[in-house]
Amino acid sequence: MNIKEEFQQKKKKQLILVPFFILAIIPLLLADDGGGEIIKGIPDLYILPISVVIIISCLIFSFRNWRCPSCNKYLGKKMNPKFCADCGTELR
Repeated sequence: MNIKEEFQQKKKKQLILVPFFILAIIPLLLADDGGGEIIKGIPDLYILPISVVIIISCLIFSFRNWRCPSCNKYLGKKMNPKFCADCGTELR
């Protein structure tokens, strides 16, 4: 596969990951200290650990996926880099 095509595949996977990450953060923002319910009928006790696991999974996936197709170095925080900062390979 061409380096530019492979980069586009990686970018697509990163974009698919964003909604899952955001949905996992919402319960953490809505949680209170009273041990209540975020979603009607489901206690915080179950939702919060699941949210944390999803967030950690998303981060692990992102760090493994977001790598240069040429040198396999992490591409950093930019969502659409033109070149790899490490090897200089043109990505788009």
